[in-house]
Amino acid sequence: MSQPITIRHAEKLGSLLLILMSIGVFALSGQLVSGRPPEADPGPAFFPRLILAGIAILSVVQLLLSIRRGTEVRYEVPRSTAKTVATVSALLLLFVASLSTLGFLIASALFLIVLLRYSGETDYRIIALISVGLPLVLSVVFAGIFDVRLPENPVMPLSRVIPILLELPAAPTRVK
Repeated sequence: MSQPITIRHAEKLGSLLLILMSIGVFALSGQLVSGRPPEADPGPAFFPRLILAGIAILSVVQLLLSIRRGTEVRYEVPRSTAKTVATVSALLLLFVASLSTLGFLIASALFLIVLLRYSGETDYRIIALISVGLPLVLSVVFAGIFDVRLPENPVMPLSRVIPILLELPAAPTRVK
């Protein structure tokens, strides 16, 4: 049996990771496109940024309290658990990195297929239903209810095909 991994300064590391994640996602949330005019308030990035600001503030408080206490929190983590966390984290980073190239629908479907297989799901009907259905439902909710356009594939924007099926207005094309 392999030795567990010891994570030193766990509170500090966790706080720093949450702060960095909040800053990164905060910056990326400015790319959310709305179907409303630019002067419409509060805009599609407002609520994600509000939540991320809260996470960052609480993480800074946690970090400062941890430094002030001067104690080192250690966790013993089995190697298999560390491997699982690292694999899922890498998949998540790959998913985020592929959004601008593949678009939300395709990137989400591929991410869910790989994640479900990694999680041990073997029924391909369930994998197909979840990996196709969930991104479609989320796209409809964000476009139809929140009026926020999720990233699309620049080569083949699926919103040009899907509105015929879903009777939603097509997402505006962003000019760069």
